[in-house]
Amino acid sequence: MCVKEHPNVLGTFSLSMLRRIKKIGNVTLVNPVINPHNLIAHSKAVVTINSTAGFEALMYFKPVIVFGQVFYRGYGVTFDVDSLYDLEWVIKRALESEIPKEKIIRFIAAVRKASYDGNLEEPERLAESIITKAKVRDFYW
Repeated sequence: MCVKEHPNVLGTFSLSMLRRIKKIGNVTLVNPVINPHNLIAHSKAVVTINSTAGFEALMYFKPVIVFGQVFYRGYGVTFDVDSLYDLEWVIKRALESEIPKEKIIRFIAAVRKASYDGNLEEPERLAESIITKAKVRDFYW
């Protein structure tokens, strides 16, 4: 099992906490700057709180176990956990379940259709994309 801190919240976990996590059997701490795609591609499942890594794992048709209230939760493409006590059986169910590939494809297509090109780190590109998409829909500011 690999554990990787989210790069946007580095330092949230103390060194003592990371050492405790590392002592858990079969756990490898992964450098937070490593691109997650190689990890996802070789994983059996992805467990996340609210990271986009879970959404990316859907694109690899991996079971995704979600704790947080993230945009891709609750649509039948993830295994949603509300209590830490449920985690063990949810992981087991996720690993034994058939991946709903067609449902995932439809979900990703719907998200893409409702999205704008760009990212929050490039606000000018995002704003331009929103304006362009709005014009395509015959909606003008």
